[in-house]
Amino acid sequence: MYQAARRSRALVLAAAFMAGLSSGSVRAQTPGELARCRAISDSVARLNCYDVLAERPARTTREPDDYQRISLVVLKLDLEALGGRLVEVKGRLSPFGVDDVWRLGTRPLDTSAVLVDFKAVPSEQRRWVLENCNSGCDAIVRGKVGHVLRQSGVIAATILAE
Repeated sequence: MYQAARRSRALVLAAAFMAGLSSGSVRAQTPGELARCRAISDSVARLNCYDVLAERPARTTREPDDYQRISLVVLKLDLEALGGRLVEVKGRLSPFGVDDVWRLGTRPLDTSAVLVDFKAVPSEQRRWVLENCNSGCDAIVRGKVGHVLRQSGVIAATILAE
């Protein structure tokens, strides 16, 4: 009886998840949110934690398809020409030393890193960056190419762990 109830609940959760995917209401979770749930030892409490994350509405206003995926090298080479465009780029994110501005490079201490303004990034993503990237981290940045500290850079809308 207990196993049948578990299977039934699993089927309901799977169906709800798939319905959420088709309606576009499911959003990507930050690694910190998922890690917090994963760290809960009690299975019922852990499942409840995941359920709460799944029920939150999407917070991004743009879909990932709106962004042009480009390599960091191409972004560096064509930064001026890409002004105003929405881009998605992967790289090594590290502190710049100015509030809300970070560097996106190909490796630690990249001397030609692109500046990233992350004032507009959702708070849970900003918190993840602050907690996990002080020594640098691999990340995906989605945003608009524009002016950051009087030079071309990326005004981030989303920062995700790679």
